Amino acid sequence: MATERGHRLWAVWLVIPILVCCASAHAQGGAAERLSSGQREVRDQAVRDLLAERAALVAQLTAMINEQQDWEERSGQAKAAAYLLGEMRAVEAVPALVESINLERAGDGSMVPAPLAPVSFAELWTLPAVQALVKIGEPCLDAVMSRLRGDGPGPTQPGVGPYCLRVLVELRGVQGAAETLVAAITAEPDVDRRKPLNASLQFLLAQADAFAAALESPDRDYNPYVLVR
Repeated sequence: MATERGHRLWAVWLVIPILVCCASAHAQGGAAERLSSGQREVRDQAVRDLLAERAALVAQLTAMINEQQDWEERSGQAKAAAYLLGEMRAVEAVPALVESINLERAGDGSMVPAPLAPVSFAELWTLPAVQALVKIGEPCLDAVMSRLRGDGPGPTQPGVGPYCLRVLVELRGVQGAAETLVAAITAEPDVDRRKPLNASLQFLLAQADAFAAALESPDRDYNPYVLVR
């Protein structure tokens, strides 16, 4: 019974941002209809209105994943917001999505400091921010590489490295990810900033088969928002 109540509570948290999107979609209906106008100025204004509504929605969703408290107290809402930002291909949310990996992993004692230990490669794919960044694609890689260097608004938390590597491998494959890390190491003049990149490269090479297998895993089709009867 407790488990059932927990599932219901989880579902409520997931629905909140989706309802926000539905309300926004209803508001967008009028603007979308104006796209069929025979008057160019009406169509142009409709485009501006839709873009403004999208920007406002992205900002609202981004605000739901920005703080540690979002992940500690409202994790269902934060995960749903991250998922939606990926579906929207919200490039402007990339910094927040990369940092949200850091926030969600904060204080996670089950994972030793990354990227120096084996991890569950299936688990790497379950973080909504990882999936969102992969959907956004190449525009996210500067921020992902920055976090792998240890840059960011706060210290890199335990377990973050493998998640960032999973994004890199998804977008460029194992060999491409390794080549990207080598290029970054070669171009980085700061010895201290090279160290985490070197560690990431060594981890990737040591776990290359596991990463390659993960790319073929059915876990990649995982979608927590498919309705279950």
